[in-house]
Amino acid sequence: MRFHSLYKFMESDSLADIYVSKEHTHFTVVDGVLYSKDMKRIIFCSSSKKGIFKISEQTKIIESFAFAACRSLISIEIPDGVTSIGEDAFAKCTSLTSMNIPDSVTKIWCSAFYDCM
Repeated sequence: MRFHSLYKFMESDSLADIYVSKEHTHFTVVDGVLYSKDMKRIIFCSSSKKGIFKISEQTKIIESFAFAACRSLISIEIPDGVTSIGEDAFAKCTSLTSMNIPDSVTKIWCSAFYDCM
């Protein structure tokens, strides 16, 4: 599957799990969430993810649309060290009630929290 093809599943509950070969040189999956191999970028979280999610301590960038339409997440913990939150990263996360944004975040792109309420 190509990287941009994941966004076709953004608002679909039909994508329950994401799998990437351990030998893949660019991507890895941790707790069902797609990261860059070095864990510095969180790329995609399936909309089927529920409850509380803690982003890896190694993460520096939350990519555009990474959590878009994750309507069952109620809390996301962003670690110190994250510097950027991409465009529409949390768009349509309508159940979010709690999120910390650490001081390390210096860039929040347009519409990062579009239609969250």
